[in-house]
Amino acid sequence: MMLTLVACLSVVAAAPSSDAAAFKAAYAQWQDERTLANEEAAERALKGWRAAKPDDIAMLIAAANLRSNQAIGAPGAAESAPRFASAIADLTRALELDPTRLDVHFGLMAVLRMADRRSEIEAKITAMLAMVSSRSAKQLKWLDGKPLKEPVASFVPLNVIGVIDQSDFEYVPALRVLEALLAQYPKCGECWNARAAFTLGKNPTDPQVIEQSLESLRKAAALLPKDQMVKANLGATEIQAGHEAEGMALLEAVWRAKPADREMEKIAHFAGPVWARLSPLKFHEQPLDQPPKPTTLPDGGVFVSGLIRGQHAFDTESMSAREVATIYCENQQATPCSQWNAYARAVIDGAEADLKRLKAFLADLKTSCRDRRAAMFAFEKAWPDAEERQLSDATEMFFEMKPCR
Repeated sequence: MMLTLVACLSVVAAAPSSDAAAFKAAYAQWQDERTLANEEAAERALKGWRAAKPDDIAMLIAAANLRSNQAIGAPGAAESAPRFASAIADLTRALELDPTRLDVHFGLMAVLRMADRRSEIEAKITAMLAMVSSRSAKQLKWLDGKPLKEPVASFVPLNVIGVIDQSDFEYVPALRVLEALLAQYPKCGECWNARAAFTLGKNPTDPQVIEQSLESLRKAAALLPKDQMVKANLGATEIQAGHEAEGMALLEAVWRAKPADREMEKIAHFAGPVWARLSPLKFHEQPLDQPPKPTTLPDGGVFVSGLIRGQHAFDTESMSAREVATIYCENQQATPCSQWNAYARAVIDGAEADLKRLKAFLADLKTSCRDRRAAMFAFEKAWPDAEERQLSDATEMFFEMKPCR
């Protein structure tokens, strides 16, 4: 769970003073109806509260909430930047007054992310971790300045991981943060899992990088033996490393555990090509001759403007053959139109014939469970340029399958 500014606001709600109550009411009214009058009322209430209690942490958090919300609604950076800066200054002051307030630490990181000042977050995390290591668990506080309700060793790492996941961190600073977390919490399975993901993200095809990720995932799996996502990540990475037997065994185990959609998608993505090779039902072996890819964009036409010019490059691989043919026909370019129309018709007809073969194969009671599954992926491998409808038929059949025993 990552702290949001709304969570910070609950500190204001719990504050007993009349100043806090006045701001709470005015702020809530402004949130419901963002009129200038309501905003001015919130400003007056905040001004009175700040004058009465300039070092009230609840007031500083409330001010940060107001300024951040104003910044989010501002029309441009010129107006949002100073509001974000004010929020950051107030939260920084709150931490000077009480550095044990973890809610303020994470609130400050959230504001830095929204203000597009991500480069400053790593230093804030480092400072917070140093503070945490120098305090006992009982000294650390959360919302309303109350003690943490969860163990520090799980609460702090999970929130930090949430920060770097949501902050579009570059791989190198993210890895530095994770190394710092693991130095402090070596038994944090989620940290090892995140370390593997960021390591692999640097260069997912480098064998050395893959092995480094595997090392982290194996530690994560040992620490989190019931976490199916970690197991799926490990299985997928084993396959990437060329350890197909080990990877497939792990992905099979995840499937038997009735995974959620995200685990199923990972299984399908990594296990599918392996299963496809084992299919006894063979589809066409030679790819159809695809017409040459165009080197320039066709001009004119609403269809072209919407579908093509929104892309940085004309990439036929991201569209079905029929879509490419339609683009050229819309622009009345006879030669590519006829070539792509013929290709599209060949793809559609061929895929449709093989889809009928696939469905008959699946309907045969003599077909084993594993052969059914393999055939579905063999179809997708054979017809990557098929219509979305045809490919989704095979994919949906896979997701409806029960695990093979």
